Amino acid sequence: MKKRLFIPIFLAALTAIYAQEGFSVMAVPQSFLPMGSQSGSFGFGGGFELKFTYRMPFADWLFAQAGTGYIVSQNTITSESLSVIPFYAGAGAVFPARSRLAAVLSAGAGYGLGIYSGENGGSLYLRGEAGARFSVNPALTLGLGSVYHWVSSRPDPLVQGLGIGLTLSYSPGASARRSRIEYRDIRVDPVFPVFYSYYDKNPLGSVTIVNNETGKIDAVKVLFYCKRYMDEAKLAAEIPEMKKGEVKTVPLYALFNTGLLDITESDKAAARIETVYSFQGQDRSAQSQVTLNLYHRNAVVWDDDRKAAAFVTANDPNVIRYSNVVAGTVRQRGGPTVSLDFSIALGMFQALGLSGLNYVVDPASSYAELSRNKLAVDYLKYPAETLSYGSGDCDDLSACYCALLSSVGIPTAFITVPGHIFMAFALDMDPAAAKATFLRPEDFIVVENRVWVPVETTLISAGFLRAWAEGAKQWRDNRESGKAAFIPVREAQSVHPAVGADQARDVAHPSPDAALTAIADEYGRLTRHDIRRG
Repeated sequence: MKKRLFIPIFLAALTAIYAQEGFSVMAVPQSFLPMGSQSGSFGFGGGFELKFTYRMPFADWLFAQAGTGYIVSQNTITSESLSVIPFYAGAGAVFPARSRLAAVLSAGAGYGLGIYSGENGGSLYLRGEAGARFSVNPALTLGLGSVYHWVSSRPDPLVQGLGIGLTLSYSPGASARRSRIEYRDIRVDPVFPVFYSYYDKNPLGSVTIVNNETGKIDAVKVLFYCKRYMDEAKLAAEIPEMKKGEVKTVPLYALFNTGLLDITESDKAAARIETVYSFQGQDRSAQSQVTLNLYHRNAVVWDDDRKAAAFVTANDPNVIRYSNVVAGTVRQRGGPTVSLDFSIALGMFQALGLSGLNYVVDPASSYAELSRNKLAVDYLKYPAETLSYGSGDCDDLSACYCALLSSVGIPTAFITVPGHIFMAFALDMDPAAAKATFLRPEDFIVVENRVWVPVETTLISAGFLRAWAEGAKQWRDNRESGKAAFIPVREAQSVHPAVGADQARDVAHPSPDAALTAIADEYGRLTRHDIRRG
């Protein structure tokens, strides 16, 4: 019973060991050329070897080997054959190590069983080998080399000769295509849905990859993919080749789809980093799973004030309907105007007050507090939400007013001062014309020969002229100390494009009669106190 169990256990153990990376089996058909004292009496012969090698894990250039074979040569005088069956073990070296094309040197010793004229006997067997090999792929290697065989005997060696042949090597452990890419220092930042297109050109994190393969790898591509929120994997990096042991840190990019804008509460999603490459002609890949932390669609951090421009959704149907109704009312008013754009901006501000829009500070989401902490997450409403809810803080109201004016073609900008954000719109007149028209040209901002009107949007209920005066004061006070920043919305949107969540909103418009009255009253105060009389 024990004998019957021994064979399958032995075979299973041998298979398990042999399947490990580093083990190879080699078949070596070869011709045999007698040398020395045998060269005159024996002719060309042939043979075959079967050997096993194991690459040392502590020195990739060194290997151990063991094998057996069969060599035969015929006596040219008696026509009798001399056969030798060697059994040997030894060691060898490969250089350069882990290269597809390399030189091989080895030596071994063992026992050689000789058979001649019906008699057999054995003695010391020595061998030395030199050759070259080429790795077709990690599992298959072809080689060409020569082997010196020597079997001792007295007074002359029993066998002395040179074998020349081909080598076919197969490594089962390598044929499994197991990648040896190592991932280190994976960093994936939280994702803000409103900036989903930003991550296409700007990294959301980084990863360090290490080539632990036994040689250089080629055509390396690092990909990032999140199944739920990406339609396909995004190429993060392309590396022509990486040497053995080389380390590369690459940024991670993502081309998200608009599904991110459906996230109303912070969420998590599974994502994948994948490295695909070629190793000795064989395609391989390595993956690492990561978790994406996803904020809700209204989330923003103020590490870059230009991010507010992403919420200026001038193409939102809710915004367009509101702005067109008001602009139409302004045009319906007729009469003398400073400029059409100025009149529409004044009318839009007055209409927002009539719509019941109020300035309300949310203590948990205050720009004044959160802008001081560049990593604190703020809640910024989309313009349609501000119009629907009827309230907002300084960033909500500024984004809403910018979106309404932008939707009718009036350029807008954000102005930031310590702890606060408001806006400005561009006048369709040059600085000389503005100075000749208005009594207080110091209430304007001139940037690159363009005139801008600063407006404090938190004073929505106080009227346009009061909001303009306060916006101008804050600009002057902070500009002199270098604490005011001027951010044109169009320029900011080249970095942070506007992103509108698909949402139908119930947005109330002021009645045309009420709007006309409010606009006329504010325009009357303007002409009495701020317009030069010819």
